[in-house]
Amino acid sequence: MDLRPSGRGTRGDPDDRLPLVLEPQPEGGYVVTCPLVPELLTEGDTVQEARQNANDALEAVIEAYEDLGAPGEVVTPQVV
Repeated sequence: MDLRPSGRGTRGDPDDRLPLVLEPQPEGGYVVTCPLVPELLTEGDTVQEARQNANDALEAVIEAYEDLGAPGEVVTPQVV
């Protein structure tokens, strides 16, 4: 599965970025999802922590795709 929006670019290339939705929580912190990768779900106490956790979660999702033998090319895009 090629997770790059345009199917081009290399790691770190702007084409490799995925959109994130950071939803502030009433008790503090953020829940993070990605509309292009529904399996990506994480949280963080700060925006910076939430983004780092999203990168970690994306790596876990890609690893799961690889373990399950997902068809196509698997790349490692960065979250925005």
